Amino acid sequence: MESATEQFVAFTGASADEAANYLEAAGGNLEMAVQLFFSAMAGDAPMEDVVVGSGTDWGSADAAPLPDWYTVVWGQTRDIPEAWTLQTLDFVSLDQLKTIESAFTGFGMLQPKNGPCGLLAAIQAVLLAKCSKKTDFGPEYKPSTHDLAEALATLIASSSADDRCQVMTWKKPVGSASIGSPESVDSVEVTSSAELLAFILEHIADFKAPGGLLLIAYSAVLTHSPEKVMSELTSTGGQPPLIYGQFSLCTSELMSLLLRGTADGNVGAYGSVGGTKVDWPASTPCGMLSNMEVEHGVPICDRLKTPDAPVWILHGRDHFTVAFIHPIEALPQFEANDQDQDESMESRNFTLWQFNGLPPNGPRMAKLSLSATSIAPPAPDDHKKGVATFHTPIVGQIYDVVQALPADKKDRPKGWSTWSYEVVMSVPDESGALYGRGEPYKPGCEPKVFEQGQENLGQWRCATCYVKRHETFAFKLNDEGAETCQHCGKKRSDVGWSLWMHYNDLPKSWQASMDRRYQPDIATLLGTKWKNLQVQYDDADNPPSV
Repeated sequence: MESATEQFVAFTGASADEAANYLEAAGGNLEMAVQLFFSAMAGDAPMEDVVVGSGTDWGSADAAPLPDWYTVVWGQTRDIPEAWTLQTLDFVSLDQLKTIESAFTGFGMLQPKNGPCGLLAAIQAVLLAKCSKKTDFGPEYKPSTHDLAEALATLIASSSADDRCQVMTWKKPVGSASIGSPESVDSVEVTSSAELLAFILEHIADFKAPGGLLLIAYSAVLTHSPEKVMSELTSTGGQPPLIYGQFSLCTSELMSLLLRGTADGNVGAYGSVGGTKVDWPASTPCGMLSNMEVEHGVPICDRLKTPDAPVWILHGRDHFTVAFIHPIEALPQFEANDQDQDESMESRNFTLWQFNGLPPNGPRMAKLSLSATSIAPPAPDDHKKGVATFHTPIVGQIYDVVQALPADKKDRPKGWSTWSYEVVMSVPDESGALYGRGEPYKPGCEPKVFEQGQENLGQWRCATCYVKRHETFAFKLNDEGAETCQHCGKKRSDVGWSLWMHYNDLPKSWQASMDRRYQPDIATLLGTKWKNLQVQYDDADNPPSV
C-alpha cells in the first residue's frame, strides 16, 4: 500500500518535502493535508505560467497560431495537463472503490488527478438522469455503451442551435501529434440527433480513451462556435479560457455550455444587471447545488435546485461530485418552507447517494440517510428578498461568533452542538462609522439582544476593535483584569467585550451558522435544498467529501 507521502505526491504533483510539510501541518491526516495544499496553492495564475504534472507539450511559442476553438478552451498555453490527457471514461471496478455500499457502483468513474471533475460530473449526472427513467434502473444497474453514448450526445447537442453538430475525433493514425493538440483531432459535421448518436457509438473508443474528455469540450465549443462562446463569456462578465487556473479546473461557463448550451456561467437566481430573476431552461438534464450559495448568500436558480430528475451535481469549493435520490418512489412530497427552524413540522426520511471519483477520498459511492422537514422555496422574484440584506446592527445583538472554546473542540472534536463559543455583541454606533448603514429591521423581525454580562470573565476581546480588526490588526486578547483595551486604549465598559456562550444559548440563526461552519461540508451543501436537515452517513467516522 502506498504511504501517505506517496499518495500526496501522486495526487498533487508536489515534492516529497512539500508532502512531508503538509502532512505534518495536518497531523498526518491525508485528506486535510491535500485540502491545505490546494487552499494554499489556489491562485489566479494564468495557464501560460503554470506547468501541471507532465502534461502534453506539443510545440513552442514559434509554432503556427492556435485555432480559436482551442484557445477558447486553453488560452495560449501549449502544455495540456496530464490530468486531462490521461483521464478516461472507463467505469471503475468494485475492487477500486473505497466504499461500504456496493449499490450503484456501476456509475462510478475514477478520476486520478484534480482538474476534469466538472466535466466528469456532468457526464455522470446526465447518465444517471437518463438511466433513472428506465424501468430496470436500480442498485445493480450497469450503464451500457449506448447509455454512455446518449449522455455524451446530450452534452454536445446542448451547444447546437439546430440539429447540426461539429464532433471531434482523434486522427487515424495520430502519428507524432500529441493528445489534445489541434493536429491530433478531426472535425466531422452531423446533421441530426440520430446521426450524432450513431457517430458517437461508432467512435466511442475515442471518447473513452485517455484524453477523450477533450473531444467533448472541443466539440461543444466548435458546435456552438468560438465566436458565440467568446461573446457570451464577455457579455456576462466571464473571460476565457474555459479550463483555467493552476489545477486546470472546469469553469462554470464550460459547465453551462455543456448542460444548457450557453457560456453564461451564472448559476444563481439573479442576473448580474439589475438583479432580475433568471433561471436555466426546462430542458436542463440535471440539477446543481453549489457552495457559492453558502459563501455568497445568493440562491441557486430554481431549475438547478429542483430538476425533473432527482440528480444533482454538487459543487464544493474546488471540486464537483454527483448525488442522486433512490428509490424515488420513497421520496416524501415535501412542502416549500423558507424557515431554517420550524419545530412544528415533522421530519421525514429518504436516501441519497453520492459518488466521488477523486483520491484520496474516492473513488467512493456513499449512502446518506437524510431527514428533513421541507425544501427550500423558489427564489423570490425580488433579488433584495432573495439575497442576504445587511441590516444596521442593534445594540446587544450578536455581531459575530469568533471561535469555539479550544478545550471543547479538543475534548469533543465532532460535538459542535456541545461547545461554548466566543461571541461579540454589537455596540452603540450612532454615526455609522463602525458598522455602516444598512436596512432597518422590520417591526417584529428584530434579532434577539443580550445584556453585556459580567466584566470579570478572564481574557476579553474589545467588541469595538473587533469590527475593524483587519484594518487595525487588533487580534490579540486583552489580559484578565485589564480595564482598558490594549489596542484602542479605551475602557472596557465603553467599548464592550466578548463573552462565552453555550451553543444551546445561541439564537437559532447562529446555531444554524455554527452547524454550517463545523458540520461536514456535504451536509451544509445539501442544507441549501432541504430544511432542518439531519444526515447519517454509511461510515460515521468518515463522512463523504465534496
